[in-house]
Amino acid sequence: MPLRLNPGRRDWLLFFRHEQIETLYWAVAPSRLRQQQRREPVSEPPLPGRHSAWREEVSGRSIAWERIERIAAVALGEDLALAASVHEVDRLNARLRQEQQALGEANRRLEQLAHFDNLTGVWNRYRVEQAIDFELGAAERYGRVFALLLFDADHFKRINDRFGHEMGDHVLRVLSQGVSQSLRSCDHMGRWGGEEFVVLATETGREAALGLAERLRRLIASLVFEGLSQTITASIGVALWQPGDSRKTLVKRADQAMYRAKSEGRDRICLAHIDEANDTTPAASAT
Repeated sequence: MPLRLNPGRRDWLLFFRHEQIETLYWAVAPSRLRQQQRREPVSEPPLPGRHSAWREEVSGRSIAWERIERIAAVALGEDLALAASVHEVDRLNARLRQEQQALGEANRRLEQLAHFDNLTGVWNRYRVEQAIDFELGAAERYGRVFALLLFDADHFKRINDRFGHEMGDHVLRVLSQGVSQSLRSCDHMGRWGGEEFVVLATETGREAALGLAERLRRLIASLVFEGLSQTITASIGVALWQPGDSRKTLVKRADQAMYRAKSEGRDRICLAHIDEANDTTPAASAT
């Protein structure tokens, strides 16, 4: 019977029975037997009486299929086709789940590459800029204040020159991990470039921003770096959002404040002035 599994091809379900050899006896002349059926008779000794006996063995046949058996075979074929279809659907669903998991993993990897710094694991500059733009929009719309902290490791170039870039990378990783773990869940940290980092403190006014900066300054000074005996300090510039700010003016005021902190002796905090974005003082160097 046909087994409907694939519309693009025809499959068959075959049923077999054991061969049933049948022995027939005939009481007719061989010539008439050959005329009626194309079978080869087997000669036997003549039976008593006037006629001779002929025996034939019929092979290649089985017991005939009854109607109820044919109906049962059709039902079985339909059940098998359904079971095979369900199995195929399950197999395809399992494969689909695997492909979805692989796609999800690839998307997570792409997001990691697009939004996170490969060395430190914190946000990269592109993601930080997105977050600043979002906070600027919320501040203009709802008056929700926030602060931007810009800092870098003091004398970082000396560490690279003396201990090598591998130690410098280690310092950046430990520093960024320590700072990011100390922030509130609503605050965000990102690597701005080189040894410069940004902390975006949401819903934060002047006193809270300065308190956060002081806490981070002390935290950085207390960090221990394996293989490095000296203490790492940071100079921090703090800029508060003010109406009319753009990302460029906000970051520039934080950068100028950080430059003043370095100029005044490093390992300290400076608050950006309102008009500091118009200052022509060059930005702080990465030292």
